[in-house]
Amino acid sequence: MASTIGIWMGDSFAEISAKAGKNQVSSRWFHPKKSLAEGLKETLLKLEASEPGTVVIATSRAEMSVARKQGTEPALLVTTGFETWARFGHATPTGIPALRAQREWFPTSPEKIFGIDERVRADGTIEKALDVTELEALVSKLELLKVKEIAIAFLHSEKFPKHEQAAADFFRAKGFNVVLSSTMRGFDDLTRVRRTVESAFAETVLQEDLSKLKAVLPEGWKLEFWSPDGVTTSTSAAVVRGGVEAALAKAFAKGTTYFFGLEEFLTFTDGQTSLLPVQPTTQITASQWTFPSWSGVDRGYEPGPMLFGKSHQLTVLDVLFVRDRLNGDIEGFSDRIQAKSSARILEALFTLGKNLAEPGRRAADAKEIAEDLESAFTERLAMDLAIRGVSAIRLAGPLAQVIAPLLQKRRPDLKFTVQDLTIAEAAAQGAL
Repeated sequence: MASTIGIWMGDSFAEISAKAGKNQVSSRWFHPKKSLAEGLKETLLKLEASEPGTVVIATSRAEMSVARKQGTEPALLVTTGFETWARFGHATPTGIPALRAQREWFPTSPEKIFGIDERVRADGTIEKALDVTELEALVSKLELLKVKEIAIAFLHSEKFPKHEQAAADFFRAKGFNVVLSSTMRGFDDLTRVRRTVESAFAETVLQEDLSKLKAVLPEGWKLEFWSPDGVTTSTSAAVVRGGVEAALAKAFAKGTTYFFGLEEFLTFTDGQTSLLPVQPTTQITASQWTFPSWSGVDRGYEPGPMLFGKSHQLTVLDVLFVRDRLNGDIEGFSDRIQAKSSARILEALFTLGKNLAEPGRRAADAKEIAEDLESAFTERLAMDLAIRGVSAIRLAGPLAQVIAPLLQKRRPDLKFTVQDLTIAEAAAQGAL
């Protein structure tokens, strides 16, 4: 029987779950400690597979590359006259009155946006045909800008994609990687353009990861990826984006599940996925009120929460740590915790409370602040539960055992069950 290896490629962590006959291998680790290629090589040695199998990958690298702004700026080709339109994007709510709207960060700069003299009407008919020879002049400009990735987002391309396809064929023949907006389905015009540029921005990051994996993969092994449409052989960031959610959604197809991962907290209701209102590395903020609260900023693991001994930014994980919630052994995570960080975290909480205290009033005790922040964290999850109106809920993920007691205490009327399932296991099982 052919073996199957499930892999989760996260932003800072990786997981592998493999099975070949009676041999089973699973592991999770922190990226800076060990590369994904090294982890796969070790797994293949332990697995001792007698014949080539399949490696199925669920990755969030594309999404995280955009969120952390760690990618390669692509060129963007649009219909002439719409060079600035896409960059306007959607306004970002500020929560307070402001003189001007704040716009979302855009993954490329104005000098890399080019107008192409073509036009398609809203009904899909051609107003101005694309002249491919016009693209010749762009090649030298793109080479001068050292551009390797190109996003093409012509007006109404979803109705008539042939202009984009012709431009893509031309640039691919010149050695460029190209992403087309006409392949993005189910989005409004602005979101479609943004996702096209984001996918091109993240492409280099994903391909670098893949090249390292392929270097250690034995001959004959197949490589597959999870995408929102299921398992595919495509390796494009545009296609595999959302693969983690798709793999887990198949595993949690029925009922409501909260997945408490190391990098993301997700909820699944009958296969529908969304982010929970607070994340493991959500940062504490000093708002207009005289006490600290949770922000909407997800700090990630670079440089990481304070409990790893590097950062100076307080996160959810830091509060759970000083509240003695992280006593259990979480593979690939617990060994990164620096015990001496507890004093630093409490000192940071005390300083935060002191800075927010009204003049002349004593600052709150650091442990009291941690308790209040933990309560606020739990309350946000409880509010989400109330909105869903469920009576029973499944908890899964490496941090499920940590958060389950908090939810059980807050909502004793609900039935909670904890399921031991990793993303890598879901990737492998769902592909069978």
